[in-house]
Amino acid sequence: MSDANLDILKWKNRFYKIKKKHSNMGLSYHNSKIKTTSRFQDVKSDNFKLPVIVSGRVLTAGEYRDPNSDSFEITPESLKNSLESWKGLNIYKGHQFWLSQVKRNFESIDGVIGRILNVSWNEKECGIDYIGAIYDRDIAYKISNDLIKYVSAGFMKELVWKGEKAYAEEIEPKELSLVFNPHDKKASIRLKEINY
Repeated sequence: MSDANLDILKWKNRFYKIKKKHSNMGLSYHNSKIKTTSRFQDVKSDNFKLPVIVSGRVLTAGEYRDPNSDSFEITPESLKNSLESWKGLNIYKGHQFWLSQVKRNFESIDGVIGRILNVSWNEKECGIDYIGAIYDRDIAYKISNDLIKYVSAGFMKELVWKGEKAYAEEIEPKELSLVFNPHDKKASIRLKEINY
């Protein structure tokens, strides 16, 4: 078999694998050409421009529980000191993508879906609010339809004990991830701006 025939066979095989995967996602093919039914029928159009702009809360001062330690408190002062460090951080599909890089299990770029563009201090609620950009069309669609509403902040910290209570000091922001059930019930993501 010639190299050209092998290449055609490889592409055909790849196409059928993609076709099967897309079929499981609810997409359809017509006349053996890659035509798909829109998964964005609830939005004005399926060709909105990326990125879409989102906003919400990164983190609020208060009491938290770390899976690896006891509960600890983030004071408004400690959180406010970390404010500028949140700017420019990546937004991930979930904490596992960032944690895999920390543990060096594998390098995955699929989990990165956006970036925090700007942050501000919310004096009334003692929290950090943000504006971000989402570059993933599927995620943008789900956010625009309130299917994804919450985020969770990933950060390093130094625990300082005062009496029997632990306080987070020197907060070092690492990432923001989409989640279903955040520790901080005010940590959120919502559509701010979408352009067609």
